[in-house]
Amino acid sequence: MVLVCRKALEVHSLLLILALFGFDQHRAQAQESLLPKAEQEIWRRIEPPQPLLMELRTQYVADLERIELEDRRLTKAVAEDWKELQEDLLKNLNDKHFVFGTPINTLLDSIVAVLHAADPSYGKPPRVLLSWYPWPNASCRGEGTIVVDLGLLERLHSRSELAFVLAHEMAHQRLDHVGKSIEQYNRQLLSDDFRSEVRSALRAEFNRRAALEQLFVQFTVGERRHGRMHESEADSMALMLIDRTGFQPEAGLSLMDVLESCDNEVDTTLIDPKWAFGIDGVDTTAFREHKDQMSSLGALDLKDRTLADSLKTHPDCANRKAALLELMAGEVQPSVASVEPAYVAYQAQASTSLIESAFIERDLGRAIYLGLQLLRSRADTLFLHAQLARGYAELYRASKQHEFGHAVANPAQYYSSSYNGFLQVLHQLRQSEYMALSQYHQRLSKLDGFEREDTLLAAAILALANKAPVELEEARAAYIRSFPAGRHITRVEKFTLIGPGKR
Repeated sequence: MVLVCRKALEVHSLLLILALFGFDQHRAQAQESLLPKAEQEIWRRIEPPQPLLMELRTQYVADLERIELEDRRLTKAVAEDWKELQEDLLKNLNDKHFVFGTPINTLLDSIVAVLHAADPSYGKPPRVLLSWYPWPNASCRGEGTIVVDLGLLERLHSRSELAFVLAHEMAHQRLDHVGKSIEQYNRQLLSDDFRSEVRSALRAEFNRRAALEQLFVQFTVGERRHGRMHESEADSMALMLIDRTGFQPEAGLSLMDVLESCDNEVDTTLIDPKWAFGIDGVDTTAFREHKDQMSSLGALDLKDRTLADSLKTHPDCANRKAALLELMAGEVQPSVASVEPAYVAYQAQASTSLIESAFIERDLGRAIYLGLQLLRSRADTLFLHAQLARGYAELYRASKQHEFGHAVANPAQYYSSSYNGFLQVLHQLRQSEYMALSQYHQRLSKLDGFEREDTLLAAAILALANKAPVELEEARAAYIRSFPAGRHITRVEKFTLIGPGKR
């Protein structure tokens, strides 16, 4: 996906404000042995490297100085948009939205190196940043950076699919699609014709809002149509680049199936409450199967979707797949994609790491849900039990502090009906049952005799929430002793109980 300026999304709001406020204007075997350590290590590495920050700041100053168009207003507007994109990336880096130095980072860099070697005319190889975002997405920033989300890596089946994603974003970079989109948007916004249409709409005696709405739709449809052309160009160039490497071109076809599935419910299998919560201390008699189906688009797809296709930034994946097949001269017959053995460990690491991304966003319901879903296929993973122990402990504390609603996302907006049903069950649990579930998963996480960081954190959280000074001191001491440089060390050191006889 090519990243474009957010201002295009603000035109509608701007015009309405004018009208309303008086203005009227690897190999699997080797990787699997490293996986448990990699899962626990990945979240220690979210500090942005200082050399990278210095490199970006230096480059960005030079990039802005090179912007010079025929019109001073246009030059200023384009420079402002580029600066906005630059500052956004720097802010996300400083806010620790990215992960560095992991096996997945190495995989991304190695694939880009292979693609660049296949066609050095692409210029300087792009830098690739790995974000912990759960969304299935990748984007070209336009200034030499590609961002890939963990949520996409978790859904892919092979290195070849990932190579097609990276080749697609490299094509956006080579064709300067971000720069062209920014310039085209501002040319249209500053054009005499568009400004005249805005003035005419604002002078209308009746239906000013409707006139401005229509103007926005026309503006957006034109811009989206331009963006879809960029996507088709990038797909074609990516296919040509992939064909020069050892990666499989037909992976582009299975990738379109992956992206298509992301627009629908990814996992509709309901979690069995008795399996998930059926332990001593938890009453499962009141649980019932959730059968209500909710829209995967938060009910937006139940409303008028007449302009849905026109307002998309990307063509439908089915059309993209058909176009790729045509470019392949129909010689490739796509088959159901299975996970490549050499990609298994990367997919597993990405899946488990998504639980930590939910904790970062304090979306405790999703963290627990993802952990339970993974347990269905990886029941012997003790690390997952440690994460679930932490999730229930965090939920217990949030509930005691009357912050339960802030710790559980609204499923209708983002997730499937299966997740909505799971949250309904989660809401039925009592505080004591959250604690019992946390303690249950703590025990399971230690079956091999080893303490895990999330397990010790969960024990400390429960002790803190229960205002138990002795248990809290023991949990703090155990964590600090076992993980003196742990990723939660600063937080645990601040766990104290203030009051008579308490520390």
